[in-house]
Amino acid sequence: MMTENKGKILVVDDDPTSLHLIADILEPVGYDLSFGTRGGDAISRCEPDTDLILLDYHLPDANGIEVCQMLKQHPTFSDIPVIFITANQDHDLEANGLSAGAVDFITKPYSTAVMMARVKTHIALKRQTDLLMRMTRVDDLTGVYNRRHVFDVGNREFSRAKRLKNDMCAMVLDIDFFKKINDSYGHDVGDKALIVFAQSINNRVRTTDIFGRVGGEEFIILLPDTNLEEALSLGDALLDLVRTIEVPLDGQAPLHYTVSIGLSNIEPEDHELTDLVKRADEHLYHAKQSGRDQIYS
Repeated sequence: MMTENKGKILVVDDDPTSLHLIADILEPVGYDLSFGTRGGDAISRCEPDTDLILLDYHLPDANGIEVCQMLKQHPTFSDIPVIFITANQDHDLEANGLSAGAVDFITKPYSTAVMMARVKTHIALKRQTDLLMRMTRVDDLTGVYNRRHVFDVGNREFSRAKRLKNDMCAMVLDIDFFKKINDSYGHDVGDKALIVFAQSINNRVRTTDIFGRVGGEEFIILLPDTNLEEALSLGDALLDLVRTIEVPLDGQAPLHYTVSIGLSNIEPEDHELTDLVKRADEHLYHAKQSGRDQIYS
C-alpha cells in the first residue's frame, strides 16, 4: 500500500549516519526526503515545492548560519522553513540561528518523537502560510504572481543588483489586439486566452525570474542576474512560444494571437525598480508602434 506523502523535506548534513537516522525516522511515515551534504546543496537541491529544510550547522563549505541567510534572501526559497540540526546545545548558537531565519532546532542524538512532532508542526504551519500568501500574492484568474508581489520581490532583487553591480533586466509583455479578442469572442474566451498565455510563459521562465500579471492583458518578467543579450534571447523564444498558443473555440478554428515585448536593462543612473520598468514600458510602446509581435530594447 502506498504511504501518503506528508511533505517534501530537504536534509542537508555531511554526516552519513545522521542522514540515515533521519531517513529511518521520517520516510516510513510518508515524508518525501532528498539529501545534500554541502551548504551549496541547500540551494541547488531545493525545489519550489519543498516544505521544510533540515540543515546541519557544521558543513564542509559553509556554516549553517550563512546557508540559512542565503536561503532567506533567495527569491524562490525564502519562505521555506529551516530547522537546524546540531549536536551543539549552545544558547548563543540557537539565538544566532533564529536571527538568521530558522524556525526551530533539533539536537543530536535525535528523539524520534521530538523530530516527528516538530517536522509535522512546521510543515502544517507552512501550508497554512502558503494558503494565506497565495491569497495575497497570486492573480486570481491566471494563477501567476500579481502586481504587488512582483514589485515586492523585484524591489529586493533590484537593490541587490545595485549593491553588487549585477545585471538585471525587465520585460513588459502585452497581448496584441486583446480588446478585439474580447469584442469578437466574448470575455470568457478572453479569460481563457489570458490563462493559457500566463501558464505558457510561467512554464518557460526560470525559477529565479519573477513573472506576473500587472493588469488587464499586461504582464511583466523581472530577470535578475541577466544581461541584455540573454534577455533578448529569452524574449525571442517567448515570441515564438506565444505564436504556437491555441485557444479552443466551439465550432471554429482555434484562436491564435501574438505578444509585444518591451525590454530594458539596469543602468547606473537607475535609483529604483520603477526606473527600469518605466523604460521597458516605453520600449513596449515602440514595439507596438513598429508593428507588434516583436521585442524592442
